[in-house]
Amino acid sequence: MTDVKLLAQEKRQVATLEEVARRAIRNATPTTQAVAELHRITSDPVLLGVAAGRASGRWTAIPLFHSIGQEVSDLLVAAGADTDVCAMTASSIERRLRRHLRRG
Repeated sequence: MTDVKLLAQEKRQVATLEEVARRAIRNATPTTQAVAELHRITSDPVLLGVAAGRASGRWTAIPLFHSIGQEVSDLLVAAGADTDVCAMTASSIERRLRRHLRRG
């Protein structure tokens, strides 16, 4: 399976999903309320999966300080993220970050 190709608008939605999920985790927002906030952006399982995979992949490659990246991913999965898209995206992000870190 190849990387999911997103339009500019979809990329903005993915970034917003991550931002809203991160804020919900930091504010200890109840899951049902956080999911409702995410669904105001989109309930598209592919976009939720890409956002979840990005958060998880970054956390796996660079696990700094605390596990908010994995918590963000878990919340996006609870909101209906496609788990196959999540896993594919996480793997791709992790691979790219590790390669970049080796160069530095």
